[in-house]
Amino acid sequence: MNWKNVFRTLFLPLLCVVMLASCSDDEDSYSDYPTKIMGTWIVTSHGGGSLPHNERSINIFKSNGKQVYASNYSNEEGTRWVVEHENNYRLEGNVLYESGTDWEGKEYSSKSRIRIEGDIMYVSELELIENGEQLETGSYMMHMVTVEDYELTILGTWKGRETTPGVESAHDVYWHYMEDGTFDYYYYDEAAQEYVVKSDNEGKYFLYGDFMATNFKNNILTGGQNRESECWTISINGNRMAWYAWRADGTVATFEMERVESTPVRFIAP
Repeated sequence: MNWKNVFRTLFLPLLCVVMLASCSDDEDSYSDYPTKIMGTWIVTSHGGGSLPHNERSINIFKSNGKQVYASNYSNEEGTRWVVEHENNYRLEGNVLYESGTDWEGKEYSSKSRIRIEGDIMYVSELELIENGEQLETGSYMMHMVTVEDYELTILGTWKGRETTPGVESAHDVYWHYMEDGTFDYYYYDEAAQEYVVKSDNEGKYFLYGDFMATNFKNNILTGGQNRESECWTISINGNRMAWYAWRADGTVATFEMERVESTPVRFIAP
């Protein structure tokens, strides 16, 4: 008996069936990814290590193959949170392709492999190319925003202070959040012995669930003259609000505040 012919007759067709079934299973296991990926995701880890709040970024995947990216950017003017215009993405199984231009007009493209488990997305084998140059490879992890935005409950005036261990605040400060995404900041002027509004604040805030990014200018606490950005995890319970953020030096900064009826002074624009 020719065993080679027996093998070809009996086992090769079976092997083909198994291989086809395996391929089909792989494709089916990612068939719901176009739906699962839609939503707002926060990049919380890169290369296996957790990212400080100020180094975290936002990816918003829409149903029309469009994507919005937001993160902190630094240049000679300082650091600010930037929300980019819509760019493109597409999925082939569990391979994610992204392309477009960043806020500086530089063209980019990337390819990565993703795995979505519940509200966590694992991204590996990242290849990022900008203006024809490969910038980085690696892996990172994102968490889907599942907390409802505080866009309505944050509106109004809040009084509080920093509660970071080891930090003492002599006076409360005030924040007034407005519907247009801007905020005013009030502090106690020791020389004038009264509260004043920080007229050069240029404050803006951005909410993604319980993640908040803020832009401001001329930090009165540090004396800085450039633009700055800070990111926080926030919670609002009734008339109480709390912030916390892990910083690059390993410390955890915290603030606590309460809702009040009005600001301490009435700001009259010059």
